[in-house]
Amino acid sequence: MPGKTKISILGCGWYGSALAKALIADGMQVKGSTTSTAKMDNLAALGIRPYVVNFSPDEEIYDADFFDCDVLWIAIPPKSRSGEGDIFLQKVKGIVHAIKRFAIQQVIFVSSTGVYADNNRHVNEETDPQPNTEAGRILFEAENLFRAEDGFKTTIIRFAGLIGPGRNPGRFFAGKRRSLTVTRQ
Repeated sequence: MPGKTKISILGCGWYGSALAKALIADGMQVKGSTTSTAKMDNLAALGIRPYVVNFSPDEEIYDADFFDCDVLWIAIPPKSRSGEGDIFLQKVKGIVHAIKRFAIQQVIFVSSTGVYADNNRHVNEETDPQPNTEAGRILFEAENLFRAEDGFKTTIIRFAGLIGPGRNPGRFFAGKRRSLTVTRQ
């Protein structure tokens, strides 16, 4: 199919793999990344051209062919719960550098509604983000790194409450305690 859009997905975890499968079903050529060579066969089995890509502060690992794309989706989590939040921003800076180096024109960055404070109210694109969690703060800083660039176009998507196969919503509450006070009259 001439003129087919080439798509690279940086981060073929739960969401990235599902996105890749949908795009492949629509006839798109999809390259996908993982940080583990052990996951390469799994990506290939889905029809994804697999690449090991890692933007750790110590060493960047990638094949230039991964960045030969029309659209780059970035679907990597900040992992702030495991203490990797600050490393995430360094990774994003490396990714931005690679985007510019390979002259990618369209980037889609997957963020989260966690950039909004938990004020139990409706939010939309016009709502001023005021993150009050570590993950929210880190994601908002990452968004701003992309917004600051004018050499490529970035679309930021803020997801919330993603559930589906392999993502039971109960796991998000596992190990958390909530106190409940009952007052009898």
